[in-house]
Amino acid sequence: MRKNYMAEVAKLLGVELGESFKITSDTQGDYQNYYRLTENNCLEMSDDGVEWKMTTAAVLLKYILMGDIRIVKLPWRPQIREKYYVPRIATRPEDRYYWYHWQNSDADIKRYDMGIVCKTREEAVALTEK
Repeated sequence: MRKNYMAEVAKLLGVELGESFKITSDTQGDYQNYYRLTENNCLEMSDDGVEWKMTTAAVLLKYILMGDIRIVKLPWRPQIREKYYVPRIATRPEDRYYWYHWQNSDADIKRYDMGIVCKTREEAVALTEK
């Protein structure tokens, strides 16, 4: 039976399978594309972070593993229908956040661009208090 090590490779590199990231290098600068590690395709590439395609990953993966280029983690972004939280000014601590389900709507994207989309209630409350 064949063992697939991609989950372990992703963990070693500090990302999760399917998590989007960018790549940077001291000599080449920032790469413009998005990348993600997957169980079946190894390393996938995207121009826009939405449509993904397989890439000739051997060279990039080698440079990542050798430390010549580095992964740049992107801020968390919810998946469609995933719950997220935003800060809310309120007197009672239990009211210091709202929650929504991500629909990739204009309002979702505006909140994300403002930097107020949080993965947890605690993050939203901390942002409110800040």
